[in-house]
Amino acid sequence: MLKSTLIQLVRSMIGFALTAIMIGCSGSSPNSPVSPLDKPLTSPDDCPNCVQVNFSARIQSLNQEMFRVTFAGVPDTVYALQNCEMFKIVAGHQVRIQFADMQINDSVEVNGHREANGDVIAQRLRIMASDGTCGYDLAFRDSIATIDYTAGTFTVYGRAETIAIDENTVIWGKISTRQNAALGDSEPQTNQQRERIIKDRDTIFTFTDLEIGDVIEVRANVVDEANLLAVKIKLANCADKQCITFDAVLATVDLDNNTVTFVDLDWVGTVCPNAQLLDGEGNELLLADFSAGDQVSVKGFPAADGTLKICILTLVSPV
Repeated sequence: MLKSTLIQLVRSMIGFALTAIMIGCSGSSPNSPVSPLDKPLTSPDDCPNCVQVNFSARIQSLNQEMFRVTFAGVPDTVYALQNCEMFKIVAGHQVRIQFADMQINDSVEVNGHREANGDVIAQRLRIMASDGTCGYDLAFRDSIATIDYTAGTFTVYGRAETIAIDENTVIWGKISTRQNAALGDSEPQTNQQRERIIKDRDTIFTFTDLEIGDVIEVRANVVDEANLLAVKIKLANCADKQCITFDAVLATVDLDNNTVTFVDLDWVGTVCPNAQLLDGEGNELLLADFSAGDQVSVKGFPAADGTLKICILTLVSPV
């Protein structure tokens, strides 16, 4: 009798344990995994004819009872219904949050669709920096698509916003140098016996050191739906950067092809789109303002085809 009772007790305990495990792994559990960011935001059955909405902005107002939120600089009113995913990133991991965890001035990435009445129904709300400990709202890695040196702005291929810099933006990268070092000092070493040592050093760049096609890692704050302000820009491929500056005399100016050549130099310079063309006092010029015989100051990057991509051309002394 006692043995039968003990067996029944053990079976009951096992049943309770299995039930607890199943509950802990259910989708309703707050500890359940968050679905990946690249999953479809809506299925065709959700709203097949609705316009998809995707923007980032700061929270301007919150209505906890109606699960309604508005954003600075964005006319849309957003509702977070029952199936809306809400989370933030902590130490590189997605952590589920509740609507009540959001606060005014939080920077949020919104994904959803617009209903016929104009309201946006959110499928995902992502707090990009709720506590301010990172010092920026969002981070991404991409390649420069366009750049305007005069305005201090650029765009990347993977985002729609215009990204600006200011006097506080830090632009940097690591320059790698290779040195030969003998493996030992007892006997002379041949080239095959020598070791290649790589030394890295941090280097500060200026905005004009960047160019279209550069791979960059950006830390930025959200200004509004269409604009970001870069806090830090790391040039990921800066080992390939060989910015050069020199003074020279123009030999030719080709307005049709946006190219220039120089007296006693082999460079064929291509003036990049949105390059800074300046006079000696910093006033903006056109390429047509330059002529053969002008003394100029040049800043650019050697390209793989042997040409020089010019980002700054300054007219020091006209003919």
